[in-house]
Formats: sequence, C-alpha cells, structure tokens
Amino acid sequence: MLAGSSRWAKQGAAAAERLRGAAGLEVTILPEGTLPADLPAALRRAGKGELPDALLITEGGDILRQAARAMTGSGLQLLGTQQAIDLPPQDINGVWLAGPDPAAMSDFSGRYQAGSATGPGLIAALAYDAMTIIEALRGNGVVDRSALLSAPGFNIVTGPIRFGADGSANRALSILVATPDGYIVADKSGSL
Repeated sequence: MLAGSSRWAKQGAAAAERLRGAAGLEVTILPEGTLPADLPAALRRAGKGELPDALLITEGGDILRQAARAMTGSGLQLLGTQQAIDLPPQDINGVWLAGPDPAAMSDFSGRYQAGSATGPGLIAALAYDAMTIIEALRGNGVVDRSALLSAPGFNIVTGPIRFGADGSANRALSILVATPDGYIVADKSGSL
C-alpha cells in the first residue's frame, strides 16, 4: 500500500493495518514519502526482490496517475479508491477502483451538466447525496443523529449507504476498471 499524508490516506493505512493477516492477506505499507517514480525499486525492496500481486494507492490525482506510468508493464495490479474517479480513465488504464456505478451517476451527471459547463466530480455527487439524505430525514420529521443511524439506508447517487451505530458508513460500491473508453463495472458489492 502506498499511503499519503492526507486524512483519507491515513484512514486507509489504518484499515490496512486492521486487515493484516485477515483471510491470508499480507499487507505492507510503503514508507511515507515514497515517490511514484520510485515504486518499482521500493516494492522490490519491501518484497525481498519480488513484486506484490497488487498495490493500493489511497490518494487520487497525480499520485495515482504517476504510479500507473511507473508500473506500466510490471504485471502488478494497481488499485485505487473513489478519490481517483475524477481522473480521465485513459490516464490510469488498467487500474481497478472502488467507486459508484457510472450508470447510477449518469442521470445526476446529465442534470448537472445541463446547468454547468463541466460534468460533476465526486465532491459534487457527495454534496448532492448529503442533501438527499437530509431531505429524506426531514421528510420523516426528524433531522438528527439518532434518525440518521436508525434509518435502514439511503439509495443515493454514489450508491446505497447505511450508517452504523458507531457512525461508520456501509456502502455498496462497484469495482471499476479504467479503460481507454471509460470506466467499466467489473463487479458490484452486495446490497446493504
């Protein structure tokens, strides 16, 4: 795993630590500050000369784009998070992402583009979803933490979500594969 310094990346690294050893999963977290261009050598050092089967990059944007370039042809499967969904898929060809089903976002995207010069990014979709959840709670007469946590779930643009008593979120996401022609759905998680 290549984790960055953002809060999102630190949470990803903490989740990887919790999964270490689960279902035979061996997790190695590369040192903070490892540059994408240095990935082939850093991965071989960490694997005692061998490349791992996959590398999860918790940051999106340029870090994932640079890692995809650095690891082209290596045989290693690059994995990303939904933070990378705003990248042009041809820039990260072959990368697998966990993210919302593109078909589920298409209606929202069309409505958004009708009033804007550009398509919505993930942040716009998440903001829309937050307002959808608030409106659903308001429709039931109570907008507070207990109402949010007791709701059976919400079917929103970025995929179904249910909140746990501890404040965690259970999401139904898709596994997307970046191709030169766009993101395609390889698999979907079960229903919530």
